Amino acid sequence: MKTGVAMVKAAALAAMMAVAAPAAAMVTYTFEGLSAFPGGHFGRFVITLPGVVTANSVFPAAQFTSCQVLSNPDHSCGDHGFTFTTVAEFGVDANMIEFAALGDINGGIGELGRSFFYFAPGAFAANGTYNTIVFGADQAATLTVSGIGGGGPPPIPEPATWAMLIAGFGLTGAVMRRRRTALA
Repeated sequence: MKTGVAMVKAAALAAMMAVAAPAAAMVTYTFEGLSAFPGGHFGRFVITLPGVVTANSVFPAAQFTSCQVLSNPDHSCGDHGFTFTTVAEFGVDANMIEFAALGDINGGIGELGRSFFYFAPGAFAANGTYNTIVFGADQAATLTVSGIGGGGPPPIPEPATWAMLIAGFGLTGAVMRRRRTALA
């Protein structure tokens, strides 16, 4: 009898462990900017990360889902930075995205320059669509943040998980029925 109870406990424990924990929320940052300043570099990109950007971070262009320099189609995307800082020279707190462009410099590939796009504090940490807060239309961008907080339906267990759960319930019922018969 003790063996049956131990088996039921083991099956229940295995079933609970088999139910997958929800995956960490993937956060997607979609950016599109333009600059009217001479030599300004601008474009668009999409990057999906395993969580919210919470510190100064630089991501290589290879990590982006897509990236395109719109200011000059002959240029490619350089490294981009999500920067959290107080922008003292403009007197505002802001989240900043640096957009870099790479191109031919003296026969080699090098960074041609960066443009800076400023968003309201906390923009990187909350779902929504944000517009730049500095420079007006001369250097404007839109940032869309999505995926924070999971936002999706709970995960559906795999067939093997369902089979284990059903087997555990069946085993539990069998043991309980057997125990009732033995007591009578």
